[in-house]
Amino acid sequence: MEPKITGWESRVAGVFLIVAVASFGLLAWGDVTHDRTWSPWGVTLLTIAVPGLFISVITAAILQGRRRRRFNHAWYRQQHPTLVDERGRLRCRSCGSNEVQIRNLMNKTYMRAHICGQCGTTLFFSPEV
Repeated sequence: MEPKITGWESRVAGVFLIVAVASFGLLAWGDVTHDRTWSPWGVTLLTIAVPGLFISVITAAILQGRRRRRFNHAWYRQQHPTLVDERGRLRCRSCGSNEVQIRNLMNKTYMRAHICGQCGTTLFFSPEV
C-alpha cells in the first residue's frame, strides 16, 4: 500500500477554483457588455466559490497532515515485516535498497519524508524533532 497523499479534497478544491474563475469571467462579461453592471450569476457563483475554495483548501491541509502522521515508521514495519533486517534497518518495498534518505517537507508541516535513495519511493513520514 502506497502512502497516498492526494484524495477527494484536492478534487473539491479544484472544482471550487474552476467555479471561482468562471464567476470572475461572468463579472468581467457584465463589464464588457457596456452596461457596467455585474452579472447576478457571477455574483452568486463568487459568493459560493470563494468561501468554498477557502474551506476546501484548509480541509485538504488538515487531512493531508493526518495522513502523513498515519503513514509512520510503525505503519511501514507492520505493512512490510519482511523488509526489516535483524538490526532493525528498513529496506525499500520497490527496489529492496537499504539506503533511506530523510527529506524535510516544507510549508510548515514539521514532517519529514523517508525516501529510498536509489529509486525515490516515499516509504513513510515522521515528525521533526
